[in-house]
Amino acid sequence: MQDEQTLCTANKYVFTERGRIPIKGKGEMTTYLLEGRRSRTAVTPGGVSPSGLL
Repeated sequence: MQDEQTLCTANKYVFTERGRIPIKGKGEMTTYLLEGRRSRTAVTPGGVSPSGLL
């Protein structure tokens, strides 16, 4: 899915996968919970701030 790829590759937001649900006309789709923005200041060697949120 292009929207999912855009949000994940931008690396500006933290998501948690919630699982798959049936969507009328689309079939089963993976859903995500938006946790918040990534911090721009504190970055660990892995590229994510300690809390991961702004």
